[in-house]
Amino acid sequence: MANTERIYGLDILRGISMILGIFLHGAIAYKAGYPYGELIHDTGAEFYFYDWMHLFINSFRMQLFFLLAGFFCSLVIKRKGLIFFSKNRFTRIVIPLLLAYFTILPATLVPVVYYQHMAGNPWQEVIAFLKDFYSLKLFSGLIHLWFLYNLIIFYVGVIVSVLIMERWGFPFTAGNYLNKIMGSKFMLWAIVLTGLISQLYALPVFTIWTGLRPPLAQLFYYGFFFLMGLYLENNRQRLGAMGNSFLWLIAAGFLLSLVNFTVLNFYLVEDNHQWIIEKLYRFSLGCQSIFIVFGLIGLFYSKFLEPSETGKYLARSSYWVYLIHNPVVLFMQLILLESVVPATLRFPVVLIVSTIVSYASYNLFVRKTWIGLLLNGK
Repeated sequence: MANTERIYGLDILRGISMILGIFLHGAIAYKAGYPYGELIHDTGAEFYFYDWMHLFINSFRMQLFFLLAGFFCSLVIKRKGLIFFSKNRFTRIVIPLLLAYFTILPATLVPVVYYQHMAGNPWQEVIAFLKDFYSLKLFSGLIHLWFLYNLIIFYVGVIVSVLIMERWGFPFTAGNYLNKIMGSKFMLWAIVLTGLISQLYALPVFTIWTGLRPPLAQLFYYGFFFLMGLYLENNRQRLGAMGNSFLWLIAAGFLLSLVNFTVLNFYLVEDNHQWIIEKLYRFSLGCQSIFIVFGLIGLFYSKFLEPSETGKYLARSSYWVYLIHNPVVLFMQLILLESVVPATLRFPVVLIVSTIVSYASYNLFVRKTWIGLLLNGK
């Protein structure tokens, strides 16, 4: 396969990694164990299953996205050049982030503000929040849009690196430079480095900072996956090896997810746990991430070889679905609080309604409009 040929399975996989955000964010309200953030929490519908689901998806989804972002970053630069890449990413990442900040972001924060002030006058607090938000007096973070901001940082790093390399006469082959370091032990290096970088986090989970100054742990962690994407695009023979091993990789990651879920929710929640257990847990979580990420890449690389209309639709719709799903998820979680809907059905209702609204809005307002052209190009 030529190094500039597109791999359709990875397009689909990138779309799936975005769509899984509905499952991830939908599960947060119904977790029973280790706390995560300050979003809506439904104490009447707590289930440990959602703790496992959240930890499982969170261990590979954004890692996979940033790896594929690095992969396609290298591919586009090699095919179209740095100028095209810079203009393309500005159009598809920077402009949508700015537009979403003043539209999708406040819609996401409103149900959270309402929930946090339910004991008082929530609507008064919501109105005050919106006034401060649109007058730029208040910054409450980027919530689920954080990944676009971090992606911009990585893209700027690539653009600057390429300009420096061109200035000194070096070709843009970051994967080749990494290959000299990793050699034939790519999998081992990936596991060890991911496990070590995971130790930098302040908490046992991959917490996300949504402000404008991401902590180094977050930049190092997801930046490493981005670099692995650059590496794999220049060493595609590794994808073939993953395709031959995807079954045991995914199985190993799944088994580790059960172990890590148990350790996190029934041991690390205690203040008197031994530090060595937490260190081993973090390393195990890094192994879980690598196994599942590489296993999914191998699966989609080896089994989805040809373009399809379904795959194209899934890939193109996923960007919008990710941007718009979280306001719907949070509003549904808020509506279902203390409702007559049985506890076991609340997450399925959130999932179904959020999926229908997200895809309906894509088909009606995005797919064949200027918004779709902005997000996906021609």
